[in-house]
Amino acid sequence: MTHSLVFGHLPIIMKLMKAMPQDTHPNYIAQLILENWETLFPDCTTCPGIVYVDLWPMGPPTIFSEFLAKSSALLLEPRHTRILETYDFGKGGQVFR
Repeated sequence: MTHSLVFGHLPIIMKLMKAMPQDTHPNYIAQLILENWETLFPDCTTCPGIVYVDLWPMGPPTIFSEFLAKSSALLLEPRHTRILETYDFGKGGQVFR
């Protein structure tokens, strides 16, 4: 995905969200990435299992895991578990350092 130093991936996400109704919840971003992966990742032959999305300045950087097996690996891998334990998951599931 094309990345802007100033706006991150926001222009791409806004373009994807334009096709959706105006009151669509941001949780659909992962689905839109999955549906449009060929145009977002033209060098790939399959959809990437893990996608990093930089939503600066509107939100925190986010990692979308498109496949259950890769999501499980992230949570069950001991070194990732240690990393996750260092974060404080506060109100609404947002990460606070």
